[in-house]
Amino acid sequence: MKKLSLSLALIMIAMLLTPSAYVAASEEEGGGPAEHVAAIEAIKPSLVRVEYTLQIDKGDEPSAAGWMTRCPGCGGYHGTGTSSLLEEERPLEVWGMAISETRIMLPDITVHPRFVKRIDVCFGDEKVEAKQAATLVDGSAAYVDLVEPLKGLKPLAFDASKEGPYLAVNYEKVNATWTVGIKPMATNVMVTDCGRKFMGASPMQLIVDGAGVPVGVVARNELPVDDSWKGSPKEWETIDAESMNKTLSELETASNGSIVRVQLSFRSPRKDASARYRMYGEDESTEQNVLGVLLNEKQILVLANLQAKVTARLEKITVHSASAEPVTASFKATLKDFGCLLAELDAPMTGAVQFSDEDYRTVAGRLMPSARVYLQGESRVAYFHHRRIVSYSERWQRKIYPDAPGDTDNIFLFGRDGKLVTMPVGHRSKVTQQRYRSDSIMMTPVSFISEALADLDNNIDPNNVPLSEEEENRIAWLGVEMQPLDQELARVNQVSDQSRDGSIGGVISYIYADSPAAKAGLKPGDILLRVHGQDQPKPLDVEVEEGYFTHTPFPWDQLDRVPEEYYDQIPQPWPVVENSFNRKLTEIGFGKTYKAEVFRDGAIVTFDFTVSESPAHFNSAPRYKSESLGITVKELTYEVRRYFHKQADEPGVIISAVEPGSKASVAGIKPYEQITEINDKPVRNVKEFEQLIADQAELRLSVKRMTTGRVITIKMDGQKDAEGEAEAEVVDAEAEEGAAVTPANPPEAAEEAAVVEEAVEDGE
Repeated sequence: MKKLSLSLALIMIAMLLTPSAYVAASEEEGGGPAEHVAAIEAIKPSLVRVEYTLQIDKGDEPSAAGWMTRCPGCGGYHGTGTSSLLEEERPLEVWGMAISETRIMLPDITVHPRFVKRIDVCFGDEKVEAKQAATLVDGSAAYVDLVEPLKGLKPLAFDASKEGPYLAVNYEKVNATWTVGIKPMATNVMVTDCGRKFMGASPMQLIVDGAGVPVGVVARNELPVDDSWKGSPKEWETIDAESMNKTLSELETASNGSIVRVQLSFRSPRKDASARYRMYGEDESTEQNVLGVLLNEKQILVLANLQAKVTARLEKITVHSASAEPVTASFKATLKDFGCLLAELDAPMTGAVQFSDEDYRTVAGRLMPSARVYLQGESRVAYFHHRRIVSYSERWQRKIYPDAPGDTDNIFLFGRDGKLVTMPVGHRSKVTQQRYRSDSIMMTPVSFISEALADLDNNIDPNNVPLSEEEENRIAWLGVEMQPLDQELARVNQVSDQSRDGSIGGVISYIYADSPAAKAGLKPGDILLRVHGQDQPKPLDVEVEEGYFTHTPFPWDQLDRVPEEYYDQIPQPWPVVENSFNRKLTEIGFGKTYKAEVFRDGAIVTFDFTVSESPAHFNSAPRYKSESLGITVKELTYEVRRYFHKQADEPGVIISAVEPGSKASVAGIKPYEQITEINDKPVRNVKEFEQLIADQAELRLSVKRMTTGRVITIKMDGQKDAEGEAEAEVVDAEAEEGAAVTPANPPEAAEEAAVVEEAVEDGE
C-alpha cells in the first residue's frame, strides 16, 4: 500500500510538471507566449537604446555607480568596469523609454558629466544626439532630451485604470543582441516588524497589462502595496539640469570651507638600528595630509585613522581652508570606535558644516547631492554630483549602515537642504590583528559621530594620544620571552587542538623577575595561547615572531667586516620587546584587565592580569648623542642585560648608533658594543657618559664586545685632520674584563660578513 501511494504521488507530481500545466499557470498570470509576444510588439515602438560615449578626464577613468546590478549570491553590486569600454572603443549602453516625443526616461547611471563626451539615443537604425535634462528625485531614473525627434518613436501612453495581472518589461542585451523581455510582475509583499508594508521590486522596469498597455514604471527597490505606483512618470518630481547645477555649485562653495585639508606633522621616529625591524609596519612619515570636517568655529574632526604608535609622534595640526589663512589646532582626543580624531582650533574658522537630523534610514532611493573630495599631496580635489542610498546593512554593534553602489571611499552625502548626511569614516579596530592594518572606509551616518561627540568621555581612546619623545616607545609587557609554537611542538605537548595545530601560541622560555608573569606564577614551559582583553569582542591569539638570530647566533666575530654605511641596518642581537604580543597588550590599554589562557600539564589554566607598562627597553631607553664622537649611547635595559648576562649593578652603556666617518667609526667602534669605563672611571648611565667625555683632550674608552674587551684612545683636540686621530690599545682584559682580548680590525677591511649581510637583506 505504501509503495502504491508513493507511485501515485510521483505520477501526480509528473502531471503537475507537464508543459500544459506551465501554460495554464502562465495564462493565469497574464497570458501565454503568444499573448506575451503581442504585448512586446505593442510596446516595442516606445523603447530605445541610449549610448554614453565616455572619456578620460585629467587622467581619471570614468566610473558609473548606477551601472550595476545586485548579485543574488552576495547581495552586493557588480558591473563591468568602464575602463574596458574605453579600451574596446565602445559606448556604455542602457535602455530607455519615450515618455514624450523628445524626452527619454532611462536608468540613472550616475556618471559625472566630466566623463561624458556625448549622449546618443538609438531607435532602429536611427541615432540622434541627446542632452541631460533632469533627474528623478525619488527613484533611480534620469531623463535626456533629444535634439530632434526620432522617426517612428511612439511615446508611451499610460493608463492606470488597467487591471492586472501585469507584466514587467525589460530591454537589455542578451547574447550581444538587444532583446525585449517580458515576464509576470512579481508581487512579493513584505511587512517589517515596525509595520512598514511594501512590494519588493527590481528597477528599472516598465509595467504593462496583458495587452501591452503601459500602466506604470518601477524606479525603486520597493513599491507601495496599494495602486499609488501606477501612472505616468511625467507626474513624478524631478530636478532639472539647471537646478541641479545650481545646487551643486552652492554645495561646492559651502564645502570649500567645511571639508578642508589638514596637515599633520609628526616627530621623526627614533632611528635606532632595530627600529626598521619593528612589527606592524607603522607609518614612519613625518607629515600627512588628510581631510577634516569643520564642526564649529573652534572644533574640527580630522579623518585620520592613526595607530597609537603614530599618534604618539603627533606634534602639530594645521588646518588649511580655501578661503582663509592656515590655522593651527591642538589635539583633543581620538575616537575609540571611528577612524578620526578631534582637534581644537587655535583661532576661529567660519563655514562649519551642518549635520542633518533627518533619519538616514528613510532616504533610500532619494537623489542626494554628493561631494567626492580627496587629496593629491597638498592639493585638495573635489567633484560634485549626486548619489543614492540603495539599501542598508547591519554591521558593527548592530548599527545600520547605508549602502550605495560604486566606490564610496571619498564620498560625502548631503541632503537637498545642504546638510551632511554621511561621511567616509572607517571603523577603528580595538586591537590590530594583522601586521598591516587596513580598516575599510564606510559611508558613516553623521548621527553616529554626533552621538560619540556628545558623550566624549566614554568614546575616546586614552591610549591613542600624542606623547613626548621619552614616552613614544612605551609598550605593555607580560615579562616573558617566548618561542613560537609550531606543529611539532604542539603535537609533542598535546596542544594541537587548542592551537590550531601549532599555528598560534608561544612557549614561555624565560620569565623576568618581578614581572607580571612572575608575580602571577607563570613558569617556563607554559604555553600561552590566547588573551581575553577587557572590552574586546573576541579573544586575541598569541602570535610570536622569530627573531633574526633565533636559530643563528649574532656574528660578533664578523662585525668588523661590515662597512660603516650598513651600521644602521644591523638587527639587534636580543629579542625585540616591541613584538606583536606586547603591541596587542598595549592596544588593549594600560590599566585594563585581561585573562591569559595558558596550557600547562595537559589542561587550560587561566591567569588574571592588568595591562602594565614595561620598564625602559632598548627602543625607549634614555640616550645621549655625542656629536664630537659621532656615536649615540643608551642605558642598559633589562632585556639587554639579560642578553649580556650582566647584573643590575655592573657598569656600562650600549652603543646604539655610529655615524659613518666619525671619530668613533674611525677608531673601530661598532653598534651594540658596550662602553664600561671612560678614562678609567666606570660609566653607569648616559648622564655619566655625557659628563665623563665633556672637556676632555683625550678619551680612553673601555669597550666590550660580548666577553671581549679592548681600550680605545681618541684624541679630542689638536686633530691632524677633520677625522681626528685614534688608536686602539690591547689591554689585559683577563684582569680588567675577565675575558680574552682581540684587537679591533681597521674599517678598511670592509668585506660584508655573510651572516650579517643576510640579516640586513632580510630586514629590507
